[in-house]
Amino acid sequence: GMAIDNSTAEAGAGVAWDGIFAVYKPKGWTSADVVRRVKSTIEANMIANGAEMRKGRKGSQMVKVGHGGTLDPIAQGVLVMGVGSGCRLLSQYLQGKKTYEADMQLGEATDTMDSEGVKTESKPFDHVTDEVIEKALQKFRGEIEQVPPMFSALKRDGKPLYKLAREGKTVERKARPVTIYNLVKVKDENQKEINPVRISVECSKGLYVRVLIDDLGKEMGTLAHMADLKRTNQGKFTLKECLDHNLLNDPVAIAKHLHWSREVIPDLPKPPKDSPIFSLNPKSTPIIPPPKVEKSDGRAMRTVCLGGLPQGTDSIQVEEKLKEFGDIENVQMGGKLPADVAYIQFASKEAALKAIANPPKFENDEAGSIRECQLLSDHLNERAMLLLLVLEQAPRAITRAQIKQTVEKYGFVRFIEFDHENKKTYISFQRGDGARKAKEEKTFRFDNTELKVLETTTTDVKAFQSMRQRLDQRNRKRKHSHGGRGVGRGYGHKRRHGGGSYNNRRQNRRY
Repeated sequence: GMAIDNSTAEAGAGVAWDGIFAVYKPKGWTSADVVRRVKSTIEANMIANGAEMRKGRKGSQMVKVGHGGTLDPIAQGVLVMGVGSGCRLLSQYLQGKKTYEADMQLGEATDTMDSEGVKTESKPFDHVTDEVIEKALQKFRGEIEQVPPMFSALKRDGKPLYKLAREGKTVERKARPVTIYNLVKVKDENQKEINPVRISVECSKGLYVRVLIDDLGKEMGTLAHMADLKRTNQGKFTLKECLDHNLLNDPVAIAKHLHWSREVIPDLPKPPKDSPIFSLNPKSTPIIPPPKVEKSDGRAMRTVCLGGLPQGTDSIQVEEKLKEFGDIENVQMGGKLPADVAYIQFASKEAALKAIANPPKFENDEAGSIRECQLLSDHLNERAMLLLLVLEQAPRAITRAQIKQTVEKYGFVRFIEFDHENKKTYISFQRGDGARKAKEEKTFRFDNTELKVLETTTTDVKAFQSMRQRLDQRNRKRKHSHGGRGVGRGYGHKRRHGGGSYNNRRQNRRY
C-alpha cells in the first residue's frame, strides 16, 4: 500500500468524490467487494454531511463506484477504481498494457485452470528444463488468439459463463485476439525445484493468464494450472500507486489518495466544476459495514446433502460412512432440515465431490429407495422443486382445508398457496417421499372438481417462494401491529384464538 503525505488534504478539508485511483486487492476478495467497501465508505461520509439518497434507475445511489477490470478472487494486486465521473473515463485511462506475475504449477490441470478448481488430469513433467520453458514462451509472444475460459465473468445470453460452468455446462466460445508484449520466466536464485515456474506477462486487455498457463503446459508436453497471480501494473498505475485495502474504511485516506494520485499520475481527470464538496470531518462519525467476503469455496460448494436416509439414522453413522473421503467439519441433521436429510460439510470441495461420486448405502435402506447425494448448492434448488406439487388453478369455492384433507394422506403438508396470476395451486410438502407419491397421481378430486397435476418447473418454485416471502413480510408487520389480544391495530381484523395448527403455521412460520 501507499503511505500518504498529510499536507495534501487536511482532515477538515473538503473533498469532491470524483476521480480515479488504484487499490491493492488482497486474495480472497472479489473485485466487487472492493467496490462495495469504497462505495459504503463514501456514502457514509455523504450521509454524515446530510446528503440525501438519490433514487435512480438502478435503485438508490449517491455515488457511482466501479473498477477497471476484474481480478479473480484468487488474484491480488492493482485494481483501478473510478468514482463519479471517473467511472466513465476508466476505459480510456486503461488503454495501456497490464503486467502480471503468475505461478505456473506443472503436472496438473484443473477445471477452472487455477488452484481453486478440481484436479481433472495429471502428467509427468520431469522432462521440463529452462530450454523447454523458453521454447514454449517464445511461441506465445506477439499477437495470439485465445479462447476465454468457461470459468469467467463473460456473459452468454445475459448469464455469466461461470454460472453455466458450475452447472456442468459448456458453450462454444469465440477465440479473441490478444497481444503479449513481453513474456519471461522470473529467475529466483533460491529456488531449487523447477516447480512452480514464475512467469511475468505484459499484455493487452482481454488476456486470461489462466488460459495462457494452460496452453503453455500443453506446449511443454505436460499440463499446468495457475497457482498464484499478482497484477503489478494496469495502465499508468503500478503497485506503488495502490491504496492499502485496510484503509478502505477511512474516507480521509481515500480522499487523500484520490488527491495524491492526481499529483503523481499525469493527466488523471479533475473533478467536474459543479461537483459538490463534502467535509471529511462532519459532526458525526459514520459506521461502515465491512463487505461480505465469501470464502472462495463457499459453504454450499463443499457441503454434501444426503437425502432419503432410512428412519433412525443418526449423524454418527453418517460421519462413519463418509469420513474416508476427507476431513468433515460438521454433520447437520434434524432441526430445520427435513427428517430424511443430512448435510455433511467437508473441509474442501474435492472431498465433497468424491463423496458425491460414491453415495453410501445404509443397513436398513428400503428396497427401491432413492439416495439423493449432491452438492448443497444444487440440492437446495432441486429440493424446492421436489417438495412442490403444482395443480391447476382451484375454483374459489375450494378451500385450503379441503385440499389439505385430500392431499395429506401422502404426507405432511406445509403450505398451500393459490397463485391466481399464473392460474396454479401450489402445495408444499414436508418430506420428499410424500411429494413424490403425490406427483405420481394424474389428477386430484375435490368435491366434484378434478384438478390436473402439472409438471413442477423452476418458475413455479420461484413464484411459490416469492408468495411465501410476501406473506412472511406481511405477517411480520402484523405481529407487531397487535395491541395485546383482541383486535389487531391498523389491520381491523379480529385476531383468531387458536385458529387450528395449519393456519397458525401458515401465518407464522414456527419451523
